[in-house]
Amino acid sequence: MKSPRSRLLSGTLAAIGLSAKPGGHPGEFSIGADISTAVDALATVDLEGPVWTLSVGRKIVATGAGASAIRLAGTPGPGLVALIMEAPNGRPLAA
Repeated sequence: MKSPRSRLLSGTLAAIGLSAKPGGHPGEFSIGADISTAVDALATVDLEGPVWTLSVGRKIVATGAGASAIRLAGTPGPGLVALIMEAPNGRPLAA
């Protein structure tokens, strides 16, 4: 079993932490840990398709230059009231 600090990806691969694309219908994402990426100019969570519930451990973090914690594009997204979004080198929320 992976610890909460385990990484699913490592190396130089540019990757989005979580995405929902148009045409998909995931409905709910429930992740028991934080989501964090260190990729320049990408969003950690990229929501182009409908997601009605999004819950994470505590926060969504994007540390890359010009990166966004969450990008919402074209579809109503989930309520973001209880989420902590950090993007020290970019924007916490992008549309």
